[in-house]
Amino acid sequence: MSSRAATSRAEPGIVIRIFVVAFLALFLGAGLLGVEAWPLTGWRLYSRLRHGQQWYWQVGAVGPDGRERPLDLHRLPAAYHGIPYVLGGFGGLSAGAKESACRGLGEAARLQFPDVTGVVIDRVRGSVARGPDAPVPAPSGRIRSYQCSLG
Repeated sequence: MSSRAATSRAEPGIVIRIFVVAFLALFLGAGLLGVEAWPLTGWRLYSRLRHGQQWYWQVGAVGPDGRERPLDLHRLPAAYHGIPYVLGGFGGLSAGAKESACRGLGEAARLQFPDVTGVVIDRVRGSVARGPDAPVPAPSGRIRSYQCSLG
C-alpha cells in the first residue's frame, strides 16, 4: 500500500469538513447574536451580572381555599426545571398562548399539589440565597403577571 493511500484514508472527507465549518459558523453566530437555541447558546447565562437583589419568576399553585403556595420547580420532572428561563419571553406571548402555558403549568402543579384550582405567575424581586441549602429570603416586591383557573 502506498503512503498516499494511507494518508487519504486518515483525512476527513469533504462532507465532514463542510459539517464542521457550518457547525462552527452556527455556534459563533449564535454567540454573537445572542440566540438561545439548543445546542447553540448566546452565553446569556454566563454573561449577566448578578447582584444581591434580582427579579425572578415564581409560579404558584392556588388551592381550593384561595391560598397560594409556591411551586418548587426542582421537585417536578426535569422538563419543568427550565421554566424560569422560558418565562423570560412570557410577556410577549398572545393571550391564548399565555392561557395555554398557564394551564400547562397547572398540570405540573398538580404533581406537587393535587388539589390545585388555579395557577399564578408572578415577577418577584428578592435576595439571592447565600448557598444551595440556605433558605431563600422573603421577596421584597411582587408583580402579578398572569393568573388562570383550572376547570
